[in-house]
Amino acid sequence: MIGSGGLQSLIKRILLISGVGTLLLLVLFQDAFFSLPTIREGVSYRPYIGGLQQSRTNAYSTSDSTPFSTVSTSQPSGLVRNNFEKKYDFSEIHEERKLTIYKACDKSKDGFQGDPKSHEVERNSLIDQRHRIVYCRVQKVGSTFITSLLHMLNVAPYNKNDRQKGLQALHRIQHIGFVNLHSSLFKSFKFMFTRDPYSRLLSGYVDKLFTANTVYWQYTGTYIKNKILKRQGPNTQCGHDVTFPQFIKYVIQSEANGKHTDRHFTPIYIHCRPCQIPYDFIGKMETFKSDSMILINAWNKNYGVNISYGDFEQDTVLTRVKSHIGRLYKMRKQIVKCTSFYSVMKRVWKDFQIRGFLSKHVPFVFTEKKANSVTESQFVSVLENILKDKSTDHDAIRQQKTEALIQAYSLVPMEDLIRLRHVVRPDCQLFGYNDSPPNIFNRTADAFNSVHYQYFDVGE
Repeated sequence: MIGSGGLQSLIKRILLISGVGTLLLLVLFQDAFFSLPTIREGVSYRPYIGGLQQSRTNAYSTSDSTPFSTVSTSQPSGLVRNNFEKKYDFSEIHEERKLTIYKACDKSKDGFQGDPKSHEVERNSLIDQRHRIVYCRVQKVGSTFITSLLHMLNVAPYNKNDRQKGLQALHRIQHIGFVNLHSSLFKSFKFMFTRDPYSRLLSGYVDKLFTANTVYWQYTGTYIKNKILKRQGPNTQCGHDVTFPQFIKYVIQSEANGKHTDRHFTPIYIHCRPCQIPYDFIGKMETFKSDSMILINAWNKNYGVNISYGDFEQDTVLTRVKSHIGRLYKMRKQIVKCTSFYSVMKRVWKDFQIRGFLSKHVPFVFTEKKANSVTESQFVSVLENILKDKSTDHDAIRQQKTEALIQAYSLVPMEDLIRLRHVVRPDCQLFGYNDSPPNIFNRTADAFNSVHYQYFDVGE
């Protein structure tokens, strides 16, 4: 048992290091205040949401014996959680991912706390109380897909028209109440997905600033032009022409000063705080299908549903194509205030090539004169026919994503790349990514010199 003085000291320390909100930490620590394990010689204890995480210098166990972490070596009294390994078919790779996080957290001086005032975890976490599942959403890391899976899980049998019903079964942390929050985080299966930080930033740039997105042009684009680049003369009202190197300058500066940050671009660890919340499963965008199947198979088996990856996969590309073209036409009036509609149609075309949907060898099919009279349905129809072509080399098209990545970062000055590396390093250390990938940093490499197609040139 902790004496009153020790308890006060512990509370003060908790509040000082908190990066997930005072309420959240007080809820999670309430049991630990009354029954902490005896501290033994040779074992160091570090603050960890839910209580105390025990770590050893020379030993590591993947046992699921404590509610705090799957890496603990003993079981604190009175605090036991479900053994999720019995429900989910985890592989050695997934245990290694948790071990990588554990080691990175252990080496970190501050446990990758981030901004103590941030409420990103509360904003990003979805709780399915019915099935005891907590999902930390990260933008640009398959969050739409995973959220749809959770919708399906809560609407059985699944009906696409019942998406709202499924959504109502999911709650954000700040909406479920004090008692339910404590119960959910202690007893639930907690998972998140990650992505290579360099790839995620490019995806964010393409979706929010390169292609048709007047909301981000006006909000983030104008900020970059007027504040980051210190535009001479009157402030611009159009941020449609922000280049990728300019975007990277914005990311570096916003992360340094905390101003005008955006969840689509901020580091993943800030979203989910893996050093403070012991996630049971870490999926990756790079192995998205196989990782998603682990969840799908477990949910089908344990909850009596019949979810198929194909329910999403077969419609994913076409759905995204329709969505982006729909956005293009919806924003048409705002677009033409800043640039020609024809040029943005070409950006959307390039967007599909960058994403690996459309071959780079398929030229834009409309002339400038014709483009202004093309309807949304006509644009969609053209792409539908192209996507149905069975002779398409899909492996080559997927390679375009890598080519576009190499080309985009080749435009970034090396001094900015080095500064960016500092920004993405925590995510790289926590989730096992290279913070200096050769295809980005080695500018004499064959891969760097082999990309000839101009993915980001639309002739404006």
